[in-house]
Amino acid sequence: MKNRPFSLLLLSIIFAGISVSFPLQIMYLYEIEIWQLKSIFNKLTSLNLSIMALCLVSSFLAYQGKKQLIFISPLITILVIWNNLLVGWYDAYYSLNESIFSSLAMITMQTIFLFPGCRYVMSNQSKRWWMQKERRKMNIPIKLIADQTPMDAITYDISESGAFVQIDRETVAKNLISLPYLTLNFSGLAIKAAVVRINEAKGHYPEGVGVRFLRLTPFQTKSLKVICHS
Repeated sequence: MKNRPFSLLLLSIIFAGISVSFPLQIMYLYEIEIWQLKSIFNKLTSLNLSIMALCLVSSFLAYQGKKQLIFISPLITILVIWNNLLVGWYDAYYSLNESIFSSLAMITMQTIFLFPGCRYVMSNQSKRWWMQKERRKMNIPIKLIADQTPMDAITYDISESGAFVQIDRETVAKNLISLPYLTLNFSGLAIKAAVVRINEAKGHYPEGVGVRFLRLTPFQTKSLKVICHS
């Protein structure tokens, strides 16, 4: 999936909004100025702070499309409902009906996970292609070392985080994807990489493997930027 699904962006905005809503409500209800941070913080309960922290984490997870969000979101919903009920029962500023309506809205938000784009990304984490660095089509001769066996190959494209290496099917069949890592020697660099996919020739893409670079040193990162943007 080349573009981030709108449903994930929507979830990210909603979670961020929930987090920000707590101090904003306190500022409005108690007429506290925005720079009176201590006064605002003193009005926040431990439950409020927990929800705010979890919502900020969830906002980041949603934006990144990480599947951990599936487990955190129900927890947030339970905490928000509990907080709403406490507010409805004991807070003079809110009625129980308002708290129930707010809780129903939070439960309804969970249906966003059923949207096709969101479901697809949560089930296929490797398809978050919008997060990949832009690849540049470059044919660079490399020496690929797999399980101490060197072989000549050539890149089809390369980015700061990975590359597509053209290799024939006979070589690919030698369980490259089962190896913990390969070593790619090119342009004076020796970079460890993991095979993330094996491709048959299709369209403009040749036969070969997609690799993700591992544990890059600052020098390797800088060199790859020079290669990709030269």
